Amino acid sequence: MIKLKLSFRIISVLVLVLVVQFSKAQLVVNTTTYTMPTTAESLVNNVLLGTGVTASNIVFTPAANSSLQLGFFNGVNSNLGLDSGIVLSTGNVRDMSPNSTVGGVGNFSPFTYPDLLSVANLVPSLIGQSFTINNVYDVGVLEFDFIPSCDTIKFRFVFGSDEYQTWINSYYNDVFGFFISGPGISGPYADSSINMATVPYSNPPCPITVSSIQPSLHGQYYIDNPGNTTVGLNGFTTVLTAKVPVIFGQTYHIRIAMADGSDSSLDSGVFIEAGSFGEPETETTSILALDLPSLDLYPNPTTGIFYIRSIEKIKAFEVYNLFGEIVASGFNRLEIDLSNQPKGVYFIKTDIGQTAKVVKQ
Repeated sequence: MIKLKLSFRIISVLVLVLVVQFSKAQLVVNTTTYTMPTTAESLVNNVLLGTGVTASNIVFTPAANSSLQLGFFNGVNSNLGLDSGIVLSTGNVRDMSPNSTVGGVGNFSPFTYPDLLSVANLVPSLIGQSFTINNVYDVGVLEFDFIPSCDTIKFRFVFGSDEYQTWINSYYNDVFGFFISGPGISGPYADSSINMATVPYSNPPCPITVSSIQPSLHGQYYIDNPGNTTVGLNGFTTVLTAKVPVIFGQTYHIRIAMADGSDSSLDSGVFIEAGSFGEPETETTSILALDLPSLDLYPNPTTGIFYIRSIEKIKAFEVYNLFGEIVASGFNRLEIDLSNQPKGVYFIKTDIGQTAKVVKQ
């Protein structure tokens, strides 16, 4: 099969030139304001971070592309859904603006990044498809350590791509991930990290790619953008929230990583809202974002066995891990045994709607 992706891109650019003549309301991307001491440090410290968190050891890989694949966006006059923040792209971030003529970075050699390749290849089996991604290209990774002064970290984001809709359910499955590691977290990726970038309410959690959120699947989270009038991408998600429990005062590490699947043609981007990386508000989007009304668990942290204490009578409960999997359940008892489960954070949900979290040490 011959892939005619570049010709589609040329046509899109010609259409955009005409559209921009009639509209000034659009996404604006800036790569020159936040540059000192490095682009990555300036954007994280001055744009991304919100309340309840401090960051250190901020780096972007590959370093030579930090001013190309990483930037600041103003989305007030666009249909993106976010007013401003940082944007990470598999191409030149300025190409996210509909009037851009810079063209994608593209044509990189295959980049070895096992976690992104694993995420991309996890999706087909979860959505009833059988395609395989052999390699990833144009990888960009923003990562840093952070120390929370709260018990939960969240941020709001939008994922978009020019792969929409022509190349969904194919091995051109552009991919990204929010890989977080640290105390109480145990997952299948590097340094026992988990991927926070999953489709809301999916069970088991399904990573977000161009194939897992699209018109025919999880379409409530998809926005088609065929004219590229205010954003230079063919489609993107609604505003989503990533959220995960953490332990106050401990050091965690996050990798915001993305890549083109199987080739370097057509770019994708992830937009993260300014000031949203930090202490959460009250919105929820997934098992990682459960509200926590008063429900007493003790001892907490626990080494295995703990107990439920509630003013209201509880008849049944379920215990979930960070992947949204049920690892324990019970009826008419208030003792829970996680002795056979790995260390980490777990959620308890009762039959009367109460939820709480417990840390197993």
